[in-house]
Amino acid sequence: TSRLKRSAGALLLSGWAELFYHWNVPTPYWIGYIIQRPESHCVHHQMHKHTSNFGDLPVWDILFGTFDNPRKFDAQCGFKDNRELKLGAMLLGEDVNPRKPGNGDTTGGDGRDGGKR
Repeated sequence: TSRLKRSAGALLLSGWAELFYHWNVPTPYWIGYIIQRPESHCVHHQMHKHTSNFGDLPVWDILFGTFDNPRKFDAQCGFKDNRELKLGAMLLGEDVNPRKPGNGDTTGGDGRDGGKR
């Protein structure tokens, strides 16, 4: 049916987009206004800054004021000290990255406060 074809097409496009913005390749700046690009997705995962680029389509972040489309990304993102292995804790919503001292962190910086992003 037509509905099934449209659903399959949307699923394929969504899957392609997920692969695209997880590639570690430089991309043209202008693409960031159409679809999230690897550089802007890294900003979303930047250490201690999870405040932007929440949508797969940048139009949502533009509308809600959370859009950040850097020309290139040089900051650190991801996890430190094998924290990506703490999948169970992350699935429970725990922030496994330690907080920066002085950011209102009352946990002693160990990241075990259960804070959500």
